[in-house]
Amino acid sequence: MKQYRVIDSHAHMGPIWNFYLPFNNEYQMLENMDRLGVDTVVFSSNMAISGDPVLGNKYTLEVCRRHPGRFLGQYMVNPNYPELFDEEVPKYFAQKEIVGFKVHPELSGDYPLNGKNYEKMFRYASEHHIPILSHTYFGGDRLNVFEELAKEYPDANLIIGHGAMDLGTGHCIELCNKYPNLYYDLCSPVNKRYGALRMVDRELNPDKAIYGTDGPWNDPAVSLGSVILSGIDPLKLKKWFSGNFLGLYTRAAAVLK
Repeated sequence: MKQYRVIDSHAHMGPIWNFYLPFNNEYQMLENMDRLGVDTVVFSSNMAISGDPVLGNKYTLEVCRRHPGRFLGQYMVNPNYPELFDEEVPKYFAQKEIVGFKVHPELSGDYPLNGKNYEKMFRYASEHHIPILSHTYFGGDRLNVFEELAKEYPDANLIIGHGAMDLGTGHCIELCNKYPNLYYDLCSPVNKRYGALRMVDRELNPDKAIYGTDGPWNDPAVSLGSVILSGIDPLKLKKWFSGNFLGLYTRAAAVLK
């Protein structure tokens, strides 16, 4: 009997320039989801990150409509095209399938997350209660930028992608415990950082962790297995796998009820 409702809140789909990325289309991902027992995947378009945001976000919506309930979309904001925001964003968030923002400052030309071309996104997210998932680790914004934005936009919920990775698991946990609008993305602690999942279990507010895999960039099977076999309290895992996501992503909760 299936024990957990599993929602993967951090995934990508489709081809991307200059990378070999297997298992990246909707049908391959659905087959993997069925094999693993994953109920829903929330994804953004690879194409929209550093290629064509118009075609990429259009692809996201089309996939979600073809597979209702299995896929939900995140609108990818590429700060190099600020002229798109006023027309595109209200249009997409009028669609029930689009449930959050996704940003990747590092692959958007290293545009800083606290830069001017992200300001409209933060204001819109604050006003409409739309979560923002931002990539972190290696290059890109330091954790002090996330703290600065948490203070500047207290009504904008910001998920620290990859649990900050090499920027410091402990520091990221401290920030998420300190600021009500900062959340911890589990997708790299579950598959890249030895011992990080146990640290999250011990130290993080259990309501602040959101399950994700970064699939297909990471193998979702490895991520799922590392959490299920971690020995962590099943009641906490229910929160991590879907409960916290549904509490934060109210648009998704309305679709998946």
